[in-house]
Amino acid sequence: MADLNSNNTAPEEELDKETQEELDSELEAGALTPNQRYEPIPEDDDEQLLRSKDTVLEDEEAYAIFKQDDGVVSWKIENLFDAEGKQYSKRELNANPPVLTIEGSNEAKAEFILTKDFSRSMSEILNRVHYGYYGLEKKPKKHFTVASAKQAIIDAVGARPIGVASILLLSIVVIVGLVAR
Repeated sequence: MADLNSNNTAPEEELDKETQEELDSELEAGALTPNQRYEPIPEDDDEQLLRSKDTVLEDEEAYAIFKQDDGVVSWKIENLFDAEGKQYSKRELNANPPVLTIEGSNEAKAEFILTKDFSRSMSEILNRVHYGYYGLEKKPKKHFTVASAKQAIIDAVGARPIGVASILLLSIVVIVGLVAR
């Protein structure tokens, strides 16, 4: 049996007997290689805070305030809406992008300029985090390009050449029938 602690990066703490037996059985079954090892995840205050639940104090369209175990956290987006609450046009947003500000009660503050690409990227990953809390996996959207359409056609023909050929033949027959009328 291979020793999981044989490399230089072995954990300094001794594994409990049950965990060591599980790892040994996974190693024997081929699920682990001898270079893989078990690292216990340290418990600290930050991880405990991450598992805690927030209390929503205010939640509006462009800002929110949350009470957490260690204080208050707020976010706000400026320069997205005009004085009447109407969203700025894309031209105005490109000229003067919105700014996301996140503040904590410990006086920590971060500001992010919400460009088109930055906001799309953050939107996708935050959406995945949101779905993750419900145990769902939301796959990122694939953005349509001519190259991706060509690749999809090539993949479809490669996977089902007879089906694609029959669809093309049927399409030709329908088009010829419509033109011959």
